[in-house]
Amino acid sequence: GRWGLRRHAPALASLARSVEAGPTARAAAIYALGELGLDDEAPRLLALTDTPEPDLRRAAILALARSPLDSSTSEKFDRVLARAILSPDITLRRIA
Repeated sequence: GRWGLRRHAPALASLARSVEAGPTARAAAIYALGELGLDDEAPRLLALTDTPEPDLRRAAILALARSPLDSSTSEKFDRVLARAILSPDITLRRIA
């Protein structure tokens, strides 16, 4: 993701969705998707902001913060940020 190689987006998206990959690999893939700034990944990233896995939630919020968002997605992301700010997870609050 860091080099902006969009051709890797499908593999990254697949890894981000793969429960078998484990939370660390998934969080890295989510972060890389954010680096690519792909607006078509926003719905999947938004869904990951509700996952019980804290590393995935954090990565999804960071990825969405770096992605172009349409007005509808932006409104949903604003609600995600509001929840994150009030979260008992101090790291999540700092990210928000």
